[in-house]
Formats: sequence, structure tokens, C-alpha cells
Amino acid sequence: MKKTITNIFYSCTTQLLAIIVPLITSPYISRVLLPNNLGVYTYIDSVSQIVLVLGLIGLSNYAIREVAYVKNDKEKRSVIFFEILILRTLMLIVSYVFYYFFMKGTRYEVYSLYQLLWFVGSFLDIIWLFNGLEDFKTVVIRNLIVKVLNVILIFALVKTPDDLVKYILLIGGCQVFATLLCYKNIKQIIMFPNARDLHPFRHFIPTLKIALPQAVILIYYQMDKVMLEYLLQDPAILAYYDLADKIVKIPVTVITSVSAVMLPRSSKYFIDSDKSALTKSIQLTVDFSILLIIPMCLGLMSIAQGFVPWFYGKDYLQVSSIIISLCPVIIARGLSSISSTQYLVPTKNTRYLTISSVFSAVINVIINSITIPIIGVYGAVLGTIVAEFSVTIIQFYYMMKDIRIIGIVRNVFKYSVYSMISCLSAYLIWMLLGTHIYTTLLQITLAMVVYCLLLLVTKDRLVFSVINIKHH
Repeated sequence: MKKTITNIFYSCTTQLLAIIVPLITSPYISRVLLPNNLGVYTYIDSVSQIVLVLGLIGLSNYAIREVAYVKNDKEKRSVIFFEILILRTLMLIVSYVFYYFFMKGTRYEVYSLYQLLWFVGSFLDIIWLFNGLEDFKTVVIRNLIVKVLNVILIFALVKTPDDLVKYILLIGGCQVFATLLCYKNIKQIIMFPNARDLHPFRHFIPTLKIALPQAVILIYYQMDKVMLEYLLQDPAILAYYDLADKIVKIPVTVITSVSAVMLPRSSKYFIDSDKSALTKSIQLTVDFSILLIIPMCLGLMSIAQGFVPWFYGKDYLQVSSIIISLCPVIIARGLSSISSTQYLVPTKNTRYLTISSVFSAVINVIINSITIPIIGVYGAVLGTIVAEFSVTIIQFYYMMKDIRIIGIVRNVFKYSVYSMISCLSAYLIWMLLGTHIYTTLLQITLAMVVYCLLLLVTKDRLVFSVINIKHH
């Protein structure tokens, strides 16, 4: 249990670095590149993300699972490592060629050439190896080094709206550097197998079963931005929506980090046929996630209006209302990350991932097509919310047919009451003091203190169980 909590901390740190570091540079980048150029980068990045997920054909989570299955056998994990690396290299070539021809002839064509660096770094990244071995400390150290370098270079080199190309190259270059750092740490954990033992294409069909739901999930993660650009033809609106989405992803990252930590462990429980341990693990994750996502959702809603003006600047005031509208997806994404990553993937029930993902993606595209032309960016928000909750409901339905999870409704109600009390105090602070960085910091601090006090005063079972573990 103590190791699990440590790994959750490492994983949360890794995921938060990926979100928070761009946010450190966002106030600067938003003012330097301006909404139009920022929207151009958002579109390029959104299409790149879609092509990446389609091109990887589910190899990320699949690779974590396969490494976890043989984590104690160096020879077997080495074979799996090289087989998957070969597949990822082949898919890199296919994916970038597709990406380039998709962009060819558009106003984004010239920028797509510079994305090659990012594609190379992303496809050849081997972070999945360390996740499968539950070596999250290595991941954190690598990411910390690269993200600090990224921040320094952005502030040093990106100075005007004409530096959009520099910005694209910096992001891609840092991704390549991060990948190279990982390779120097594999000598002790990987050996060169006999080439005749390598059969990379044996993974193709199994990973496709994971790839389809992941690809469909990405449709409603990134397709909103692609459809906004296509239907509204306004890069600035795209920039507003993307900035709001980045803020909302911060609390979601904490929960998905917990699920990422539990994936290799859940896979081991499944292989060992230890259903009791698997159930206990999922129950703990659900309880812990609800304790976090409810205050995060309401807390972000309470600070959004005071946060956006000083953080992004007066050109981005619309971002605050988009953030408030998007906040419910924190709850949906947090819970669905548990059902998918901790149950459906490790237990090889990926057909249920496919069912939920396809249904939700279709709903999302339909709602976007109807509502974006009518209510603009809020049509994309509505489509995302409906799609996310559809995924959660469908996946939990299938998971709970096999795994008995108790206390969800009770915990949601309890933590919602605590959160409303905490966030009301934060909102009143903004009403009294107005918009300022110090006001936002005070809001966050006060809300966290009030929430923690409520948990301690009411002797919350989950909190006290964690405290007792640390003392032992």
C-alpha cells in the first residue's frame, strides 16, 4: 500500500508536469503569439494528437500491460520491448506521411513540416517500459529536467508573433530530448535478444483491440477543436477553447495518474486470478478519486472568473465562461479513467471500451454538428459533456456487473456538500477582493484549508486510513 501511494505521487507529478509547465508559459505565449497564431498552433497540435493516437494503434497501454505481465523475466520483457519498438518505428513512418498529405494544400502545410520532430520523439518514446515496471521515479526525473529546459528556451527564444515556427520546433525538440534521456537508462533492464525470437506483428491484432476505443476517445478529445476550426473558421475561438480545456485537464490529470499507477498492478491481479485484490484496488481508487474530483470541479468553477483576466490577459476574457461550462467533464473523465485503465484494459475486456467509445464519439460529433453553428464554442462544450458522461455510465455499468463497488452515491453527496462549503468561501473572497493573482491564491488556499478541516473534523474514513498507513 505504501509503495502504491508513492507511485501515485510519482505518477501525479509526471502528469502534472505535462500540464502545469505549459501553463507556466501560457500567460507569456498567449500575449506573444496572440489569439490567431495560438489558434493556428492549437489546430496543428490537435490534428497531430489524432494522428499520433491512430498511428500508435493502442501500443501505449498495451505495452504497459505486456511488460507488467513479464516484469520479473528480463529475457521476455526484452523481447517484448524490441518487438513493440519495431512496431512503433514502422507506424511513425506511416503516420507522418499521412499527416503531411492531410495538411498539404492548406494554410497549415508549412507548419506541418516542423512537426516531424514532435512525431519522432512521441512515437519512439519508451516511457511505457518504465510504467510497466512501475519505475515512476525515473519518469519523474526525466520529465522534470526536460520541462525546466522547455520553459527556459521558450522565454529565451519566443519573442514575437512571428516566432510561431520557433515555438513548434522547441516543443518538438524537447520531446526528442526527453525520449533520448530514457534510452540511456535501459541498459540494466533490457538485453539484446536473438533477432529470430522477435515477432513484432504478433502484437498487431491484440493492440488493435485497445486502439479502437482509444482512437474513438480521441475523437471527442480533439475532434471538438478540428470541428470548431472547420465550422467557424476562427483560430481565435479555437485558442479560447483550447486554453479552457488545458485548465480543466489539470484536475483530471491527478485522477488519470492514479489509474496509470494501478494499471500494471491490476494486470498482475488479473493474471494471478486474485479478484478480491482487484476489487479492493478499484474500490480504493474510486473512493480516492471522488474525494478529489468533486472539490476540484467546484473549486475551478469558483476561481475561473478571477483567474483568467490576470493569467491570460484581457484578450482572453471569454476563456473563463468556457472553463466554467467545461468543469463537469472533470467528474466524468476522472471516473472513466478508473473503469477503463484499471479494469477494462488489464482484464482484456476492451470490447466494452469500444462500445462506450464508439457510442459517445458518435453522440459528440452529432451534437457538435448541430450546436456549433448555432451557439458556437458552447456547442462543442455541450457535445463534450454529453459524450464524457456517456462513456462513464456505460463503462461503469459493465465493470460493476463483475466488480462490486459500494458507496459511490454516498461519497458523491458527502464530498459535494464539503466542496460547496469550501468553494463558497473562495467565491466570496473574489467578490470582496476582485481580480488579482493574490486573490486567486487566497481563494485556492482557503478552499483547500476548509475542505481538509471538514474531512478531519468529520473523521473521514479514507483520509484517516491514509494517515494511519503513513504512521506505520
